[in-house]
Amino acid sequence: MKRRAMVGIGIALSLAVFAGAGCVSHQRERPLPDAGRHTVYVLAETGADASMPRNRVRQREQVRRQLERDMVNLLRKRGRYQASAVSSRDAFTPGPNTWLLHVRIARYHAGSKIARAAVGYGAGAASLDTVYDLYGEGAEPVLSNTQGVGSSRDWYQCVRRVNERTLDDVTRTLRELSGRR
Repeated sequence: MKRRAMVGIGIALSLAVFAGAGCVSHQRERPLPDAGRHTVYVLAETGADASMPRNRVRQREQVRRQLERDMVNLLRKRGRYQASAVSSRDAFTPGPNTWLLHVRIARYHAGSKIARAAVGYGAGAASLDTVYDLYGEGAEPVLSNTQGVGSSRDWYQCVRRVNERTLDDVTRTLRELSGRR
């Protein structure tokens, strides 16, 4: 009887350890109570230059489109902001509760699907580093920061994680700014 109890306790402890492993996650910001009053325009850029090979520029353009689309969706759904994409800085007109989130891809590595499948353990991981600024009514940004993530799954995961962290920074900054008013 004691042996069964010990085995049961051992199994329960093992399950608790395995279930809890990897559960440390990024603490998400709660949406602002008045988030719907804020409009956030997203401008995403590839950060590509003339010296880059054509295939790298195409990859960055693909990532830029996904980053922009996903960021607008996150701002609307999770942040509860009014949000849309703009094609240039000139398309943004500053005003009260109107913000421009300017995101640039600083570094992107697509990784290798073959290495991820064959080797695993992080081999062939994709990575994405961005630089972003949040502009309000003034010429200087109210928030400037960088985000960098890697994923052993695929580049979509990198885009999503960068966007989630960026959204949290934007929400935190807008909360601080609305507390000052």
